[in-house]
Amino acid sequence: MFKDGAVAVGSAEEILSELNLKPKTKNKNKIVNLKLSKEEKKIYKVLENESLAIDIISRKTKITIGKIMVILSEMELRAILKNVDGEWKIGA
Repeated sequence: MFKDGAVAVGSAEEILSELNLKPKTKNKNKIVNLKLSKEEKKIYKVLENESLAIDIISRKTKITIGKIMVILSEMELRAILKNVDGEWKIGA
């Protein structure tokens, strides 16, 4: 049953349209908004689509594990990355 003024909608986009709201878009170029070093950018890029263990990050970026550990810690302190169950991912 519909109340007076109710509108049938079939998708989230239709709901937003009825409420005159614009959908939030995910910023795939978020890296541009962050001030990252060359090495931090490499790490960020490999973590964009998946969470990875430190050894895999090292292999994909060709950065030594010792250096990766320092960079990951710094990025975690800046709330760019977080470690969950031994894997690193983007987000705080």
